Amino acid sequence: GSDTQQLTSSPEADYCETWTPDGEWIIYSYHYTGEEGWNSGIYKIRPDGTDKLNLTTNSGVDMFGALSPDGQWVIFRTDREGNSEIFRVRIDGTDMENLTNHPAEDGIGFLSSHGQWIYFSSERSGSRHLYRMHFDGSALERLSEHMSTDYGIAMSPDGCWVVFMNNGRLYRMRTDGSQLKLILDKIDPTTDPAFSPDSRTYYFSARARDIGYSQFRVQLQNGRLEQIGNKGQVAGFLHVAGLYWQSTYPFIGWGAALSGCTPWLIRRHRNA
Repeated sequence: GSDTQQLTSSPEADYCETWTPDGEWIIYSYHYTGEEGWNSGIYKIRPDGTDKLNLTTNSGVDMFGALSPDGQWVIFRTDREGNSEIFRVRIDGTDMENLTNHPAEDGIGFLSSHGQWIYFSSERSGSRHLYRMHFDGSALERLSEHMSTDYGIAMSPDGCWVVFMNNGRLYRMRTDGSQLKLILDKIDPTTDPAFSPDSRTYYFSARARDIGYSQFRVQLQNGRLEQIGNKGQVAGFLHVAGLYWQSTYPFIGWGAALSGCTPWLIRRHRNA
């Protein structure tokens, strides 16, 4: 478009952005290289680029996970206590709290559509599995029973389904752990997934057996797979435009790192 404005000027990478429901703030992660290696923090900024604030001041790695439906809390993963834990913090940077508090590694969490449950992966059983807990960290439940690692976890916008990867296979199940179904086999997903706004289509980047890296979509009802990216393209973060802008905007966009971590090139594909 002709009315483009740069909001941040970080020397490395800003990503995983989302809007608060009232439209007053953009929450995002900032990646940088510090004295002790790779670091990241979570920031908020006004849509006009003003009032930037670091919500998770820390010398380690803080990775954005989810924003509560009321826009008042940020769920994130951090290594600030020596291992990977899930924390929450208010969007003004106060009331930070460790929700998992376990010596095992806990993955990035995401929220159910009503905000009651946090879904996340954890190695507390000896292998990485899918769990959920209440927003305050109580009522912990293990949902998956696979013997190998669960990853690539995403929840459908309608709040009915959780989709995840396991050993090169794509599964879906109800958010309470019931009705587990194998959707897709023989593909090696590599990066964060995304749903279409109508919850019918699941998008992801992957390394397929015979074409290398690309972007794909799969229909959850019938398992129909379609490649939408170019053969051999470097995998990048996925983002369905309709989730954050207008639901009628029929494109999915992704970033591709052509050299190192930057620059990120934004691409789009008609979601027909």
